[in-house]
Amino acid sequence: HEQIGIFGIYRDISARKNAEALLVQREEQYRTIVESLIDGYFELDLDGSLLFCNAALREILEVDDDHIVGLRILDRVVDEDKARVMRAFLRVAHRGVSGRGINIRIVDTRGSTLTLECSVSQIRSDAGTPSGFRGTLRDVTRRARAEARIAYSERAYRTMALATGQLVYDADFATGRIHWLGAIK
Repeated sequence: HEQIGIFGIYRDISARKNAEALLVQREEQYRTIVESLIDGYFELDLDGSLLFCNAALREILEVDDDHIVGLRILDRVVDEDKARVMRAFLRVAHRGVSGRGINIRIVDTRGSTLTLECSVSQIRSDAGTPSGFRGTLRDVTRRARAEARIAYSERAYRTMALATGQLVYDADFATGRIHWLGAIK
């Protein structure tokens, strides 16, 4: 038998190759954005175990790469906050509604309590069922401590003003407003 030709099928796959290149580019953009965030970014499974996080979250939690995957953030939450935090995440899981401004207090590796502000949303599987959570954690410890000091100072000032038995007020000359703090009894 003598070969008289070649039979072949050619398929233009340039569209698929372009789509794959675009996907790689988008994944790189996503990775760059997540890693450049100053807030901690996380992805958890439904049990609350960490699947992925950025460098900022590793820094907040003071955990290195070798010990981060599988970590349960809830294990770091102070006991008084655990039930409230679990309820917030369950609402997100069952209702699919994002949670924002969830205050979480955790204990760091030195034993200090940090106050974090959490925003969380649901991750859905290809079948459309809840499969986990993604969100951000922002360290607001300094702000929380400053707010607590201001509240304490205001209570102490008000108590002192009321105890004097004199008319005590605060005048804001820029706005012309007067804030009453105490009065003669």
